[in-house]
Amino acid sequence: MRTLSIRWRLVLSYALLAALTVSVVGALALGLIRSNLAQREAELLTMNAQAIARQAARSIQPVSDRHRLQQLADMAAFLGNAQVRILDAAGNLIVDSGPRGAADRLMWIAPQVRPEAVAAARQTWIIAGVFARRMAYPEFEARLMEALGAGEAPPSAQVMVVERVPGPYGDRFVFSEPRQQALPPSPSAEETLPAAATHVRVPIELGRTIVGYVELSSASAINQAALQTAQHAFMLAAGGATLLAVLVGLWVSRGLSAPLLALANAAARMAQGDLSARAPLRAAGRPGDEIEQLAGRFNDMAAKLESSFQALAAERDALRRFIADASHELRTPITALKMATELLQGPAGDDPATRAEFLAQNAAQLDRLEWITRNLLDLSRLEAGIAQLELAEHDVAELLTSAARPFEQAAEQKGIQLVVHPASLGVRCDRARVEIALSNLIENALKFTPAGGRVEVSASSEGDAVRLMVRDNGIGVSPEDQAHIFERFYRGKNHRADGSGLGLAIVKSIAQAHGGDAFVESAPGSGSTFGIVLPASQ
Repeated sequence: MRTLSIRWRLVLSYALLAALTVSVVGALALGLIRSNLAQREAELLTMNAQAIARQAARSIQPVSDRHRLQQLADMAAFLGNAQVRILDAAGNLIVDSGPRGAADRLMWIAPQVRPEAVAAARQTWIIAGVFARRMAYPEFEARLMEALGAGEAPPSAQVMVVERVPGPYGDRFVFSEPRQQALPPSPSAEETLPAAATHVRVPIELGRTIVGYVELSSASAINQAALQTAQHAFMLAAGGATLLAVLVGLWVSRGLSAPLLALANAAARMAQGDLSARAPLRAAGRPGDEIEQLAGRFNDMAAKLESSFQALAAERDALRRFIADASHELRTPITALKMATELLQGPAGDDPATRAEFLAQNAAQLDRLEWITRNLLDLSRLEAGIAQLELAEHDVAELLTSAARPFEQAAEQKGIQLVVHPASLGVRCDRARVEIALSNLIENALKFTPAGGRVEVSASSEGDAVRLMVRDNGIGVSPEDQAHIFERFYRGKNHRADGSGLGLAIVKSIAQAHGGDAFVESAPGSGSTFGIVLPASQ
């Protein structure tokens, strides 16, 4: 079974929440409307029943006038569109208007009075009565005229039948003249809309005595129609809200899923080896949400990972170069030792002078091998950070003098002036290793300074650091060589000079092990200044 994406989960969640919210609100609203309508209908029925009870009290004692009570019930049923039942004090039925719609016609008889005769006439009369389906029109008219003491209505009188036709949203009235046209058949009770009936009962009182009861039963189709309309409106609202929630969910989820997809694509590219892949970010300075922050952390991780791989690649290349350079440097003394040994094993070994010369050369090559291996090991320990430094506070002037003293005789023999400039500074360092670094710098300066030149050893303060410098006026270092001068086995254009190319690399490693660095300032033909920067004493 396929799992839904986060985008569609959000959309469905929005749609479900909207539909559920509108449905719950609609159900609560319909319940309140239904309760309110039922309460108002019950109050109206109670008021009408009380009015009928006041009229019925005149006709129920001392002897019940069933005809008058029937007319009262029919009239009230016609006007109130309800079923009216009048009971005696024991609860026995006296009259019943019948079910809703049974009393649905009213006869209206009025004289034909001209406007100019209205003022002269002392009285106008209007006769109205309600007759039900159970009574035919001629019989009802005859009984009505009999009650008036007249044989029949005057020819000039207007006789009108008002018929109520029930409907779902109220009753419609139809006026017709029975003398001119036949009355349309009244709808039966089964044709009316079904509805839940509301019943009320009020007592008929004479003084403080209850002589009967009036019952009203209403089944208002208007209330049901209003509830059905409200229910239909809420259903439409739920559908519209659900559709709107789907559209909003699609828009919102697109803003959420798009950066996640971009992040997933960047991760896939990285998995395929593209370490430069990055997740897209918005413009700088704008506050980012959680996804934006995740993308930023991913980019930071990717940058560090790329940097680590680049460092590993550079280290791998440096290791390859180191192995190649070390092999090359070691090959020369090994080859010399091998050739000298072969010659000594031959006829040349019988000559004492030749044998002494070869043995002296072998000793020199062995010293060179020992120096290379010892310095390579020391260099590796420094670069790996496992060399143990014996840090202590030292006077810079004493440090410079101690490092330069072993080279005074060599400088004098070459005709080079070696000058040490004392400095009242203090430095915290491993004195033995710093003297090695300075010795390498002084040895290189003497090596590349011609006779009559000058080599100066000095120090200066630079903020929280101390610069230890060796300056010469020798041949200088070209700009292209300065970028690689501190690399292992690099000897630049003057590669024909003696040396293994490890001295300056050891200088830089010693400086970095102390938290400092090495530097060179030079121009071809103008001499050079090599030095190291170390933290000053606190």
